[in-house]
Amino acid sequence: MTFRYSAKQYVVPADAGNPETHPTEVLRNAPADSDGDIAPFPFVLLPGSVSAWSVHSSSAFALNTYLQRNLGTGIHFEPQDNFLVERQAVLDDSFHVVYANPYSALCFARDRGFVPVARPAGVKDETLVVARAGVAVPDVPRIASATDKLIIHDLGLQVMRREGMNLDGASFKFVGNHLNVAKAVLQGEADLGFVFNETWAGMNASTKSELQVVGESRDGTAFHCFMVAREWADKREAIQGILCGMHLDPSGLRVLEDLKFERFEPVGEEVLAPLEKLIGV
Repeated sequence: MTFRYSAKQYVVPADAGNPETHPTEVLRNAPADSDGDIAPFPFVLLPGSVSAWSVHSSSAFALNTYLQRNLGTGIHFEPQDNFLVERQAVLDDSFHVVYANPYSALCFARDRGFVPVARPAGVKDETLVVARAGVAVPDVPRIASATDKLIIHDLGLQVMRREGMNLDGASFKFVGNHLNVAKAVLQGEADLGFVFNETWAGMNASTKSELQVVGESRDGTAFHCFMVAREWADKREAIQGILCGMHLDPSGLRVLEDLKFERFEPVGEEVLAPLEKLIGV
């Protein structure tokens, strides 16, 4: 998720709802631009890899509204369905707050000076290595992975090494998302697949019954986090306080419940070093 500062500030009404379903409520106090139209709604951008948050979900809009109201600053919501497009957009443009997957977090810190400020408590990015149920894995496996540009791929390689699985000569098929990974394995296009733990948790029982988990990461060092750009260094503490105090505010707690999170907890730059080690930076 990413936020871009809107130069024109306004206060979101206290009774504002989801701007997608109640745009008049949310935007009635928004400033008009030079043409008299409503200024762009402040922006949050959600990575497509986060299965718990649809980029078009009311929960995402509700979080955007909550942050605006408490920060007193306009933020424009620009959902993206593809995390690679999102990552490049952040690297190429002026965004101020991002909710980043672990791999992107490293890119944003290195290339744009973003600093981690908060993460969902107890939520970790892990990988399950799956095969078709009842089918032996060949010595030289074909492996399906969403992409090698997510930490899920690196964790999958780590699991295979830990379990003594052969990587020499293994071939990789990058299929774009984690559901396609499971599909490739089920259709016999791959012998093994690297599946994101959130994707696995969301699969129906019948699909899971056709797969077997042959290895699983339990590293615990990878997770999504909110990050703030260097241009907003003076707002880092405020943003961290808003996010990490949501569970103490009835309005914030409702947003968290919709997002399936218990609370956010503070983090800092110290969380980046374990990620760098994991992917060999």
